[in-house]
Amino acid sequence: MNSKLLISALFGMTTIALVQPAINAAELAGENVAAQRFLSTGVTKYNSGDKQGALADYNQAIQLNYNYALAYVNRGVVKSTLGDSPQERLRQRQGAIADFDRAISLDRNYAQAYNDRGAVKYELGNKRGAIDDYNRAISIDPKFAEAFYNRGATQSELGDKRGA
Repeated sequence: MNSKLLISALFGMTTIALVQPAINAAELAGENVAAQRFLSTGVTKYNSGDKQGALADYNQAIQLNYNYALAYVNRGVVKSTLGDSPQERLRQRQGAIADFDRAISLDRNYAQAYNDRGAVKYELGNKRGAIDDYNRAISIDPKFAEAFYNRGATQSELGDKRGA
């Protein structure tokens, strides 16, 4: 079970969040425990402002467990905040979307991954694609308040006051 929303970044009117893993050593063995530890230290580093350190830890978690969807989501969140130039920001956000895509390919019912991918699509100007992702997140988790907020804010911005 994951506890949600350790950190939230605002993109225009939408939000994106890191997810903290709940370490349950009974379920894990060997490299998965190490991957989860890297994920946890990555969250700590990100929360303290060390985005590059967090990125390195998420990369390490993925290297240890290539199928670790949560590590891809958190790495995508970090990438979505990086870039000093417009070209670098675009490259990082495209990398974030690729990470969210990978997480979704590992778990088609990962509502947070859909929501976070939608937030990056929103930031890149693909508001219709963002709404599609928010809708998918809501269909997976009908109580996902952040996805409802993001969808409503995006619909409102597009002039769909009734849908918002």
